[in-house]
Amino acid sequence: MSRVAVLLVLVPVAIASCVRAPNVTVVDRRTALELQAGGEHRALEMDLRQAGLKPGAAPLTRAEIEAAGLDTSASPVDEFARIYGSTRSDAEQIDSLLVRRCVGEGLEGLLVETPATCTGDEDPGAAGPVVARANRDRRQLWSWMARVKPGLVEEEVRREWRRVHLAEVVCGGQVQGENGVWEVKKCD
Repeated sequence: MSRVAVLLVLVPVAIASCVRAPNVTVVDRRTALELQAGGEHRALEMDLRQAGLKPGAAPLTRAEIEAAGLDTSASPVDEFARIYGSTRSDAEQIDSLLVRRCVGEGLEGLLVETPATCTGDEDPGAAGPVVARANRDRRQLWSWMARVKPGLVEEEVRREWRRVHLAEVVCGGQVQGENGVWEVKKCD
């Protein structure tokens, strides 16, 4: 009887040790059908995000402005000028920097910072981010234009773009001449 009892105990243990769960590999948390049913539409989401963006200042009460630590006793005109100056578009800032000679339209078609000739009371170093964005946008535009027109080299595209663009530069803006000297654009 003791052998039978030992066998009765050992047989289920042996059988249980032979049984294993199959290997399962999880590829993704959701299938493509679940993604479609869940409504993942990236293009539509981006359109909605862009439509929700509204440029401009947020309306604040005097109490909220004072709670932020700003002095509301200053002249409203001075405060408005300061706030407006910080919310100008890149194009407006570039035009202002060109006229103040903090940047110039370079021979290669890129904006060039010229802090030595900068006039006015604004920090000429603040032009860096605006110039970087504008130059990046210009390079991307030239690259795209060269891809669209087969047979054109990006250098040719850049040169022709600059020729057309110089007509649109603000009057009084700083432009680099063919001889490399900075000149002020004159308008008749």
